[in-house]
This record gives sequence, C-alpha cells and structure tokens, in this order.
Amino acid sequence: MDLTEKIIALSGTCSGIVALIVYWMYRKSNETADQIKVAETVKLGKELEERLSSLDDHRIAYAAVEGVVKDLGKVFTSKSGDKQGVVIESQLIEHSSRRTQGFWSDVKKILRHTLDAAPFVLTNPEKSNGCQILVTEPTEADNLLEELEVTHNEFTPQTRNIVQASIDRIFGEVCRGIQETERMLLVGTGMLGIGEIFLQDGRIKLGPPHGLTYILTKQTKNQLVRQYLSKGTFYKVCALILCNVAVGMLVFVIWRVARRHWYRLKMKRMFEEIHRLAARRRESRTPGDGLSDDETCVVCLANPREVITLECGHISLCSDCAQRLPEPKVCPVCRDPIERFLPVYRP
Repeated sequence: MDLTEKIIALSGTCSGIVALIVYWMYRKSNETADQIKVAETVKLGKELEERLSSLDDHRIAYAAVEGVVKDLGKVFTSKSGDKQGVVIESQLIEHSSRRTQGFWSDVKKILRHTLDAAPFVLTNPEKSNGCQILVTEPTEADNLLEELEVTHNEFTPQTRNIVQASIDRIFGEVCRGIQETERMLLVGTGMLGIGEIFLQDGRIKLGPPHGLTYILTKQTKNQLVRQYLSKGTFYKVCALILCNVAVGMLVFVIWRVARRHWYRLKMKRMFEEIHRLAARRRESRTPGDGLSDDETCVVCLANPREVITLECGHISLCSDCAQRLPEPKVCPVCRDPIERFLPVYRP
C-alpha cells in the first residue's frame, strides 16, 4: 500500500473503533432506559422500613424513591450568602484570546475545580413522622451535576496598561479576565433517586447499585426514560454514520489494492506474450541485419521497437524497456499515461 492508502486505512480503522465505542454508548443508554422503566417505585414511610426488615438481605436491588433534600447539620453557604446546599461545585476559569495562524480565538483554562458533598437525606414532605432515606456517595450519581443550580457567577476583567497589553498581543495571547462560578444542590430541592435501597444500622439508605446506573435527578421517571432514549437515538445515528464511513474507507482501500494487483497481473501476462513474440522475431533476424535510428528503442538505443503504447499509439520501445518503465507508466515520446501495451506484428 502507498502512503495515501495507509492513511485512509488508518482513518477507517479509527472510525470503526469510534463507531464501536458510540455503539456501546447507544446500548448503554437503551439499557439504562429499560432499567428505569422496570425500577420499582417505593414511598418513604414505615411500610418501606418494615419491608426491608422482612427481606433476607434487607435490600431492594433497584428502586426509585422521591423526596426533598434535607441536610444533616452540615451545609454549604453560597458566596451570595442567601442560599444553602449539600453539594457544591466551584470553578475558577481564565478567559483569554489566543492567536493561531493569524486568527484570534477564545480560550478557556480551568484554574481550579472542586466538588464537595455533605451528608444529606431525602424526606417525604407528605409525612411528618421523620421517615427519611440517607443518600450515600451522591457525587457518583448520573445527572446530579446537570441538576445543580447556579448560585454565583462573577467575571472579573483583567486590567493591564498599554505596554503590557501590547506585549501580550505581540506574543499572541491576551488574558481577558477570570470567571468564578458556583453551583449547588440546594436544601429543599425535590429529587428522584434511583439505586439500591437497603437497611443498615437501623437506617434506610440509597446507594450505587451493582451493575446498574445510579441516578439523582429533579426529573420524573418518564422524563428520564425519554432522555436516555433520546441519547440512545443520537448515539445510534452517530454509530451508523461512523460505521458507514469506516466501511467505505476500507472498501476503497481494498478496491485500490485489488485494482493494482489485477493491473500488475494483466501487465505480467501481456509482457509474457510480448516477450515471446519479440524473442521469436529476434531469433529470425540474421546477424547482418542492421537497425536504423527510426527502428531502435528510444530508451536503450539497442533493441528494435517491439511494442505499441496505448492510447497514444507510439511505437518507440522494446519489450524490455517497456516492462522496466517506472510507475505510473508514461510514453517516453509524448508523456501521456500508458493504459496498455500491444506487440508490434511485423512480417
């Protein structure tokens, strides 16, 4: 294979690998949607505690429960000072402009990123008997980060004098400012938790299930199912496109290699016939026969002209020189591409 074919084959292989990854994501999304559909919905209350106590392993492998977020004494306070939450994500981002190949583009650089969670429970707002479920390892749950509410967003522009700004522009990178953002899961937020529900140390807990998707979200079950099915459809389309691209590239490379192999095989058979006829003519020549300049090969200037180059039709080469022409073969007289050779038939 030549360099172009190797690049195309490598690109097709990479597309195929990415297609397999995206297909796995499609299967994962559909499986999660099916898991959510069949997940049992339970309600916080005395009945749930009694049911868990009656089970041998004191756990429900996969179930959904709704409740309101309540802290257990430790909370995070937003920078604005008027909101409290149990999960907080903060970022410090540097915004700058960078010159690349003569064009300026916006660049973001994360200087600091933190994610913290305090212990919290989900409570049933309809019952005042204190029934609650402790949420364990919340930061491992899907959808949680998308549900955090922005509680602080401040951009501080970078102030520089004319000299510093000119130097930055000369070196091709200008800092525009620093952005500080804060998002929180606020106390009192209604949440849906889907995972393993178990009774441990006399307390009901919600945690990551074995082999299934752990979810904390503000959405309902039906909304979650539609979300994962929509993701699955998107991944499926992407996987089909990537797969078609990969197959197309690999088929193209195979076709080029096969065409070249077929061409070489055809040329080999053609030259076998040309060499056979040329050898017969050379044997029939008498030692005293001479060749004029118009009859000798234009390359070696020794052998007679024995082949016709098509499509130009020139008769200028002997069979040996015609076979040794480098690829792609061109006529030595007019430099037109040679599609095939024909032997010269002379009486």
